[in-house]
Amino acid sequence: MTILDGLLLVVLGAALGGLAVWIFLARRLQATRQRATGQAAAVIKLAHDVRGALTPALLMTERLESHADPAVRLAAAVVAKAMDRAAELAKAASAQARGVAPEPSRDV
Repeated sequence: MTILDGLLLVVLGAALGGLAVWIFLARRLQATRQRATGQAAAVIKLAHDVRGALTPALLMTERLESHADPAVRLAAAVVAKAMDRAAELAKAASAQARGVAPEPSRDV
């Protein structure tokens, strides 16, 4: 619903004294809030699942960083950095969905 639509309904409700318009607006607002709450819950769950999936891989990269081959150590460091960034993004998305943090930075 646009602002103009909302304003029109308010004016219509005031002009007609229509309780039905006010009830309609209240129900629309409630539905919008429920939808936003559901979307936030889905983002929080997805972020949790992503962090959970990254944990074993991060632990493995720690082991690979102590490998004898320097190429393996370098590759492990690159992979660990990318997975750390993914975990940070998931954490930031979860915090933003909870309403406690700004949007995550876009630098990679």
